Amino acid sequence: MYSDDQIIFVNQMSILVYAQAAGLGLDYKLKHVLVKGVDSREITLDDGEWYYHYMGIRGRIIQFATWLQDIRWKDPMQQNSDY
Repeated sequence: MYSDDQIIFVNQMSILVYAQAAGLGLDYKLKHVLVKGVDSREITLDDGEWYYHYMGIRGRIIQFATWLQDIRWKDPMQQNSDY
């Protein structure tokens, strides 16, 4: 289990920096960042929070990292089950 101090520290990280470090191709628009490789759906990313317009979910960096992991795992599993 993580301590409150660890969670506070992680939540101070920039989501944009994390997204770039995770290898996401980012295409900056006026209010949104288009993320290449995530079904090209729009996500609002800023330094502290993110919002996924397609599903109506939002959060801080911990939720973003969890969501990104789920998306990356789901696509290969779906392709596997299509065969």
